[in-house]
Amino acid sequence: MESKLTNEGWTVPKPAFFNSQYLDNEPHITYDGNYMFFCSSRPYPGSGEGRRMTQVWVMKRDGKSWGDPIHLQMGMAPTTTERGNIYIGSNIYRLENDSLRLVDKMTYCDSVALSERLSRDHTCISRYESFCVFDYKEVLYVNFRKKDGTWSKPIDLSSVLNLQGGKILPTLSPDNKYLFFCCQGDIYWVSAKIIETLRPKQ
Repeated sequence: MESKLTNEGWTVPKPAFFNSQYLDNEPHITYDGNYMFFCSSRPYPGSGEGRRMTQVWVMKRDGKSWGDPIHLQMGMAPTTTERGNIYIGSNIYRLENDSLRLVDKMTYCDSVALSERLSRDHTCISRYESFCVFDYKEVLYVNFRKKDGTWSKPIDLSSVLNLQGGKILPTLSPDNKYLFFCCQGDIYWVSAKIIETLRPKQ
């Protein structure tokens, strides 16, 4: 869905311009506003017919409009950083020549076993890569980047959210001041300051 901010407020949401007859969701616009990533089950080159796993697509801004969607790879909920890194799950990519190049993985110095057990379907990285929020079995967790570049153990956000029900699909506002997430079919938002209260002392 898409909505526009006018002098009278937000317009009534309507299907996004890039919607197809297939599942299209999880849009994300880069901080420079030049690229929009989204996920879709639409056909892609070589996919054939039948059920398809969700794939990541990207569109380039062309003036005031967007170019045609370009297929990248399988994945869910891509998010990006100020310096152009693209996080999909625990993998970190760069966009080069209309394709994704794997440049790194999120690593842990003292919680490898735990991180391997957690499936990061919806990873939301902060603008400057100082923390990331993700969901696992309808619980939101946060990881903090350490001074050595590795990541802390996942911390459950339940104690600071104080909200009953499963929570999924975390996202951050462009200024990183607010955390959005879904809970039992509704969209909630809170100040991202609650995340900093959980940051381990180094």
